[in-house]
Amino acid sequence: AHRVLGERALYVLDGIALGTRAIGHGARYQERRDAWLARTEPTGVPRRPRPAGAHGVWAEHRVRDLLTSADVPQLPARVAHSPKEAAEFAADLGGRIVLKAVSDELVHKSEAGGVRLDVDPASAAAAYESLARDVASSRPDINMDGVLVTPYRPGGVELLVGVVTDPAWGKVLSLGLGGVWVEIFDDVATRLLPLTEADVIGMLGSLRSAPLLHGARGSTPVNLDAVSAVVVRIARLAESLGDALHTLEINPLRVEGDAVEVLDALAVWHEEIEERGAAR
Repeated sequence: AHRVLGERALYVLDGIALGTRAIGHGARYQERRDAWLARTEPTGVPRRPRPAGAHGVWAEHRVRDLLTSADVPQLPARVAHSPKEAAEFAADLGGRIVLKAVSDELVHKSEAGGVRLDVDPASAAAAYESLARDVASSRPDINMDGVLVTPYRPGGVELLVGVVTDPAWGKVLSLGLGGVWVEIFDDVATRLLPLTEADVIGMLGSLRSAPLLHGARGSTPVNLDAVSAVVVRIARLAESLGDALHTLEINPLRVEGDAVEVLDALAVWHEEIEERGAAR
């Protein structure tokens, strides 16, 4: 019976609840597909040339200039090449700081002991030396090119903003709870590019963690318009880089009230076509 029905494109579902749910999913898919297709005309985002040295994985210190060129707000940061410089930069910034190892070969800095949080400026030089020792001990195979010195920002909500180039769908944006929570709660919404600020606000509203953005338990409500504007800038930057870019990940994007700042980022580049051809 199932074979005969299948030959006639007829299907039987086990119960009305499953049937109505399937119909609902199909209707929502069609609505979203139609809305996306209506926006597939050129978005007016100009294409950028492939950045010099855009190969493999770029850690935060390399991605910063790219984000700045797209007017994406970031923490102020300077690369210190010695404990003395770290202490000087910390004094210039004022307040407590964060130190992060700088290396083209080190993407996951925390796992290698390459991060120091909430450091007093007076302890910056000692923190630099401690961080360098830990990285050398855990990853003796890499070269560390100093540390990134940035202000320490406690509180707020940390978001993940990621764009991946899918071979079938093109560029897809993921938006959700970030920081250490991204893998624990897997609270992420996805959308095909291009998108609008209204789309971003809708994605944020669909998250299970959405109450955190509205001032849960007396915290400061997040300015959703400010967040959506920054997310759209990140999305347009990814679009402008075309097929050269495989992944652009901002994690975390810290949001609190009107403040929106990138705390960490990485980019992954596709191999250049000429290099693939030469390797064959």
